Amino acid sequence: MKAGISWFKCVGLRTDGAKAMSGHLSGLGARIKKVAPECQSTHCVIHREALASKGMPANLKAEYNSDKISSFKKKLVLFRSQAQDKDFSAFPILAEFLEENDISLKPEVTDITSHMEALQTSFDKYFNQDFSKYEWIRNPFSEKFPSYSNECFIDLTSDSSMKDAFKEKSLIDFWMGTKTEYSSVFKQAIIFLLPFVTSYLCESGFSELLYIKNKYRNRISVEEDLRIKLSSIDPDIENLVKDKQQQGAH
Repeated sequence: MKAGISWFKCVGLRTDGAKAMSGHLSGLGARIKKVAPECQSTHCVIHREALASKGMPANLKAEYNSDKISSFKKKLVLFRSQAQDKDFSAFPILAEFLEENDISLKPEVTDITSHMEALQTSFDKYFNQDFSKYEWIRNPFSEKFPSYSNECFIDLTSDSSMKDAFKEKSLIDFWMGTKTEYSSVFKQAIIFLLPFVTSYLCESGFSELLYIKNKYRNRISVEEDLRIKLSSIDPDIENLVKDKQQQGAH
């Protein structure tokens, strides 16, 4: 490879879900899988949220974010059941309006429940991955041994110093601390934790590229400018220009 990094080290791919990216036979994910067997390709969570909530009223959108998808899906089942019993307590503005005006919804109930059923189907379509088998990574001391449980994992969960470290450190820092002594468990955990969950950085890079390399500067070499633009480190402009000769006016 041009940068000297092997594709074999690729463990995660996040795409917009287009067939060219996610196709099982000729998609980008399938092609990378051939040279990087451990690479897991998934649909960008931001794209999935946008697709699943398409057409959703604003008040319902406020009910969820990426950390509450599972909860929201369960709430939809509850909301639909309550609506069928003409209980609209989940929608306080509607419930207050009906009570104040002494209105009883009858045929409209079917429309409401049908909408929530369609919404639930949409969420099930875009958020159907089961991450329960990775629960041990989130909390290795929960006494739920993973299916591949081995001696290394047993040694880790029996180490009192690691239990203390788990309480004091962030999840990433904890697992990074297992690299030397519990390397086989570390590898399994880091493969799951390392990949980005969204394609945001890639797409923001394209946006910045279009801004820098526009029709007025279409021949510019953008590599260095783009690196500065995308970096989270603020450049020391004064230090960068102090040895440069100032160009006088012509």
